[in-house]
Amino acid sequence: MFGSSAAPISAELSTRLDFKNQVWIKAGGRTTKTLACAIGVDRPSFSVGYAYNGFVQDFNAIIPATHNINLVFRAVKDPESPAKRFQFS
Repeated sequence: MFGSSAAPISAELSTRLDFKNQVWIKAGGRTTKTLACAIGVDRPSFSVGYAYNGFVQDFNAIIPATHNINLVFRAVKDPESPAKRFQFS
């Protein structure tokens, strides 16, 4: 069995918009009736992002929304070629 009532299997549908390959925003939803939105900045050697996940139902009184901060550092061989990046997170 792949899911349980405590941790059900879910699917996510989201979209991400990039602006000049430097700033991005993302929005989406999950089958667990949660919404997600995020914003971030990409640089050749690092990325910084903030994400918010919240419930659409009355679960937010029991389970509060989550806030995430993501930091990604890269050892860059060629900053012009994303395929040649090594990522550490």
